[in-house]
Amino acid sequence: MRNIKINWLLSLALLPQAFIGAARGAEAVSPTQFLLEQVRLGEVTNKDELVKQSLYRLNMMDPNNPDVIAAGIRQALRQGNLAEAQKQLDKLQQLAPDSEVYRRAKLMLAMTKPEVRQQLQEARLLATAGRVAEAKVKYDQLLQGNPPTLDLAVEYWRLVARLPGQEALATQKLASLDQQYPGNVALRMALARMYFSQQKAAQGYAMLEKVATDPNGTSDAADLWMDTIKTMTVSPQSVTALTHFLDVFSTDPQADIARK
Repeated sequence: MRNIKINWLLSLALLPQAFIGAARGAEAVSPTQFLLEQVRLGEVTNKDELVKQSLYRLNMMDPNNPDVIAAGIRQALRQGNLAEAQKQLDKLQQLAPDSEVYRRAKLMLAMTKPEVRQQLQEARLLATAGRVAEAKVKYDQLLQGNPPTLDLAVEYWRLVARLPGQEALATQKLASLDQQYPGNVALRMALARMYFSQQKAAQGYAMLEKVATDPNGTSDAADLWMDTIKTMTVSPQSVTALTHFLDVFSTDPQADIARK
């Protein structure tokens, strides 16, 4: 037990300094769970080095954990290493053949097949053409009601939000995903748009503030914020929104335009 504790502390010591702060208080969760959270954080924020280092330690500590194996499959797919992904999927099938994590990983690997990619493209074309109900049927057949990746989950729930009476459900699902995978720009932008669509401006602006902290999302957040202001009539609310915008995006090109 003492050796496990020491290895855990060593693992934290070797993580990038930017993430050491997140480890404080990590005694409340297991070492494996903490490192899996670091993997998810690295995935949604495109920090490949964090994913690589966390997975390396996970494979030393808990190599037969289904969630660890699934994370390895995702990494192999991102690297285009289908042979390694299949190898890890075979291992996962032996260890947890009836698990949700195996079904999700199997579907993830299936998404690399040309015929499956073609089906996905057909669903997207239906959505683009405005045939939303038909597109959802295609997505449901393809994804089996459980999108295997965060990107596909965002894509799916954005589609569902376009169906009559389904926007609130889609918003709830995306908000839940944001809790599980915080920091994804596309997810948070989708949420912000839904909040504004539902007249929940305060939540929309709060979400855009989060997006603005990521250099990859600052421009998109500024554009949506400004577009929202442009739809408002001149009022104390619109002035407040503009003032807040200038505070958040003080150095963004949109702020220079807004000041003129």
